[in-house]
Amino acid sequence: MNHNPVRWVRRKAAGISTRARRICTWAYARRWIALSFLLRGLCYGTGTAAAGLAAFWIQNRM
Repeated sequence: MNHNPVRWVRRKAAGISTRARRICTWAYARRWIALSFLLRGLCYGTGTAAAGLAAFWIQNRM
């Protein structure tokens, strides 16, 4: 079976403009990169929040 997901995205985007179709195809091909950036951003945000809460807790305990 020849399963080409990019072809599937192109078929799904057939009813929209050429520019939007190209953007959908580009985004689908790079979805793992986008997810890794999202995960990294979530980790940075969680770490920053934890450090801020720890500093706030320490300042209030002194």
